[in-house]
Amino acid sequence: MSATEIGDRLKGMFTLSERWTRLWLEYQQDLLKRIGTNVFELNKFEGMGLQNQHYWTAVFDIDDGEALILETELPDVRRYWNLQLNDPYFNAIEFVYRQTSINGHTAVVDGDGKFRAVVALEDPGVANWLDPGEFKQGTIFGRWMECSSTPVPVLKRVPLADIRKHLPPDTPAFAPANREEVLRARSIGAQLRRRW
Repeated sequence: MSATEIGDRLKGMFTLSERWTRLWLEYQQDLLKRIGTNVFELNKFEGMGLQNQHYWTAVFDIDDGEALILETELPDVRRYWNLQLNDPYFNAIEFVYRQTSINGHTAVVDGDGKFRAVVALEDPGVANWLDPGEFKQGTIFGRWMECSSTPVPVLKRVPLADIRKHLPPDTPAFAPANREEVLRARSIGAQLRRRW
């Protein structure tokens, strides 16, 4: 690279946080305006990010005593997939001590082959709980990486007290001791993660 190109790239690096923060906040606000809450949109983000991925995003909206059930088919071939919760400013919600994300390795898939998760302000007693960290609105951001298909999940808003009526009958109960074990493993894994 020439000295001019190196200089331009360094200048761009110093403004990256500001540019990306604005871009994702505006994306989230635009999504809310165009399709509202609790509806997913599939997007490839052409020209940015990894081009072997498809992303699915929704602005979630829940209240006390409510839950969102996320349901999706899973691609037959799925090299990697995940989803995470973001706060209203598109920052990842605390993920070391809270289960705010799930991936294909940590997900519990239901007997019918579908993946279901529950977004709720309190633990609904199921393995695939996504904890919004007291945020009642934010985004759910998922990705299919090198998958054979790109299903678009759906969200259903239900009373938390009725959650079992909306899940398959064979969905196992997840006790507080189970949650403690999963969160302990999660925090240890985060501490062991390479960060350089």
